[in-house]
Amino acid sequence: MTYGWALLVIVIAIGVLLILNPFKASQQCIFEGSGLACNQPSNPIIGTGGVLYMTLTNGMQNSILVKDVICTASREPQTAPATPMFAINITAQGSAQFNDTMNKVYCTDVNGGTSFTKGSDFSGKLWVWYKNKDDPSGYPDRQMTANIVSKIE
Repeated sequence: MTYGWALLVIVIAIGVLLILNPFKASQQCIFEGSGLACNQPSNPIIGTGGVLYMTLTNGMQNSILVKDVICTASREPQTAPATPMFAINITAQGSAQFNDTMNKVYCTDVNGGTSFTKGSDFSGKLWVWYKNKDDPSGYPDRQMTANIVSKIE
């Protein structure tokens, strides 16, 4: 009888661990350099169609012009598209929304697809190309990358 109760407690503990999954990676978006931060409002979220929901915050002392954003599960270096996707001005200490109605960015899997299963995890890179307000004409775009981990909602 004692062994039966002990076995029942073990089965319940395993069930609780499977439901809560305390070993999963937390949702985050961490830039490798300082100056930019992403959140929504505290974590980035990716929809089943690949749309990225986040707020990009400029923590630098000058305004920036965001020209391109790429979100991909591929860890390979990315190059900015030949034609800029955006022209988003973000003031110093300001922010800009990215969602399904404003500044739409799609996250892609390693094969370039944007269809994800709800409840699954996404892990990849976020690439942002921008210019500082004070950059002279013809100055190359600046690039900053972030590691992103998100639950598919």
